[in-house]
Amino acid sequence: MKKKITLLILLFLISAAIFPQNNKEIEQLCAWLKSDLVDPQIIALFNKRSDNPSWEELFEDAWAFSTAFESESPGLKEKAHEFIVDAVQEIQKARPQTIEDLCKAVHNYLHQKVFTEYQEEQSRFDQIFVSGRYNCISSSALFLVLARAVNLRVFGVVTENHSYVLAYDNNNDVIIHIETTNKEYGVRIFHDEYCPKYAEWAILNDPVYFLSTILRNRIIRNENRIAESLNLLFFLMAVTENLLIEETPFDPTPANMLLNKILYYASILLHADKPEECFYLLEMTAKYYSENEEWHNAVYAALNNSAVNFVNGFSHPQEQALEILAFIFTNARKYLVNHHQERIQELLYKIIWNTCIDIKELYKDPSAAISFLEKIQELYGQISGFEELFHYFNSKL
Repeated sequence: MKKKITLLILLFLISAAIFPQNNKEIEQLCAWLKSDLVDPQIIALFNKRSDNPSWEELFEDAWAFSTAFESESPGLKEKAHEFIVDAVQEIQKARPQTIEDLCKAVHNYLHQKVFTEYQEEQSRFDQIFVSGRYNCISSSALFLVLARAVNLRVFGVVTENHSYVLAYDNNNDVIIHIETTNKEYGVRIFHDEYCPKYAEWAILNDPVYFLSTILRNRIIRNENRIAESLNLLFFLMAVTENLLIEETPFDPTPANMLLNKILYYASILLHADKPEECFYLLEMTAKYYSENEEWHNAVYAALNNSAVNFVNGFSHPQEQALEILAFIFTNARKYLVNHHQERIQELLYKIIWNTCIDIKELYKDPSAAISFLEKIQELYGQISGFEELFHYFNSKL
């Protein structure tokens, strides 16, 4: 087990060394760690959601996922809302007779009235109403909202690299597959053998979770804009942590996505020689990953580098030693699992040893070092190697 942990730590530190370092981005990341997290007013929008949200609620969700931390065009939201209301009236005038007819009516209306051009990176719901450009995520989100407005039973599906919509009746007898990016042949009865599996997963998943794909795609697109990406990451976690999200073979949950991105940014901070900032970033996600091995290894690496930086300093005054010992000891006990504790004891020993040597040289008196050891023992109890340290400095009296 110890060899495995050592290898994981080594791989984590090596991965940090290969990331490109951008001083401006690192400064932004450190500044973000000292600032407030995501605006609680935004998160409050998602605290109360019914099991079967209305199209107006889904419209608000899609809009928030698209515009969070972005400036909005004046009047655009009202214009988009009016578009949905008008679309419902126009579609109902045609009196579609079947679920397939109604799906086609919604699909055709969107392609005739608002969709203009496919653009791979255009995931934002709001921007459809600016340029008409769309991809599978933004177009599926708009279809989902409008379809709910005309009382279609629809659910979104997210695969590893694609999004689409399923619609079916209350008995699940008729399943319609809607490829919103395909203007001519986007609506068809879905006979694929895997469809029941996808349909079952879609039913179980909250539509807010499907719409949060807008956020996930924005995070991926802005991964190198650290401050923006982290705000979006924590926004995503805040609004989806309480949803019932079924595991799928192709779609990482927000929790897993957050961990991967947090480890990426933690590695950047370690490489930039900012281990304490690295730890604070990891600490923000502690409630989600207290049992995760990768997270524990990253925390240990941050605490280890903090100790190494102290030991490698030119001097080790008692005040700084007490501060770094408190930082490492408290957080190691709080966050690290048992198999890391022995290694943490080694870190503490190095700090105490170097500080005692400096105290002895400063005061020319071994008893000063012994007094420091007694103070540490009073604060933290018996630390590995204490008996040898007491014996050594007592021999110098």
